[in-house]
Amino acid sequence: MLRMADGSALSLGFDVEQVGWAFRNAKEAEALLNVARGARSERVSQELVERALAKSFSAFLRLMSCTLVMDSSGRVARAQAASRSPVMKLVNLYKTCMSAVREGKLQRQGTLMACELLNLACLSIIDSVAASCQ
Repeated sequence: MLRMADGSALSLGFDVEQVGWAFRNAKEAEALLNVARGARSERVSQELVERALAKSFSAFLRLMSCTLVMDSSGRVARAQAASRSPVMKLVNLYKTCMSAVREGKLQRQGTLMACELLNLACLSIIDSVAASCQ
């Protein structure tokens, strides 16, 4: 639970189960990427990266429902629906990466790097949202 500037409590609508589910998916994606990095076969690596992207994307979508608005002192003033523009940019980036991986358009190292960056962004969002469940 977060405290608003006026002292009232703010719930973002997330519960411990949602955050836990998203965290598990993002961590599974991270593990898949580690295995993909060591895979001897391009095909196996590609399949693992596809699965990792799907898990990370699923976790990301679960958490992108609202945005906090902060006041000048850095405290939460209110929550509002997430701006569609940044969310859609990340959604499109996930989709572009997934398509490129499926079609084999990225080199192995580039594929791993792109997926790792997207998953790190997802984990960062999870860390931010987890505070609202306490």
